[in-house]
Amino acid sequence: MTLAHWLFRIAQAHPDHPAVALGPQEARRYSDLASNAAALAGWLRRSGARKTQPVAIIAENRVEVVETLFACWWAGGTVAPIAPDLAPDDLSLALA
Repeated sequence: MTLAHWLFRIAQAHPDHPAVALGPQEARRYSDLASNAAALAGWLRRSGARKTQPVAIIAENRVEVVETLFACWWAGGTVAPIAPDLAPDDLSLALA
């Protein structure tokens, strides 16, 4: 069982419970997190992402990153988070 499977099981059992917070603010409920991750996973598959293929995520720390992580795992990919403030040479190296 993957983390994505865990998310969907929790979303079925507790859809209205908070899943992600930004400070004291609820940012996503489990139902929303699972739904958004599933939609993005479908887009990744339709776009040609293959199982076990690494997916680079270059982003600031945001709620959408959590959704993207779960989407990648749900699509069967692996995740390579990359800091968005890397110098161009370092970014090229990380992507290689």
